Amino acid sequence: MGLRAKERKTPAPNEGALGSSPTLKQAEIGMSVGDLIRQMGITEQTYYRWKKKYGGLESDQVREMKQILEENTRFKKLVAELSLDKAVLQDVLSTKFPGHHS
Repeated sequence: MGLRAKERKTPAPNEGALGSSPTLKQAEIGMSVGDLIRQMGITEQTYYRWKKKYGGLESDQVREMKQILEENTRFKKLVAELSLDKAVLQDVLSTKFPGHHS
């Protein structure tokens, strides 16, 4: 199942890319964005998206945010799995007991 263009995920930056790390700070102190994005292996669009989203954060804040986002993803998967289990059980229940409404 492929992602549509609007849903395409841009990987989150690693801790070394943002916050108090030298990478984003290098652009602030004069390294060209072109050199920086080549060094990081990302597109200019990704660089500016990261800068907008994470630029004011320190590296420990980026790490914490990344952990929270990963936990949120796990919870979303768990909810999806439990919703599917519920739907299957409701289907079985309605098959065995046609007059039962859940």
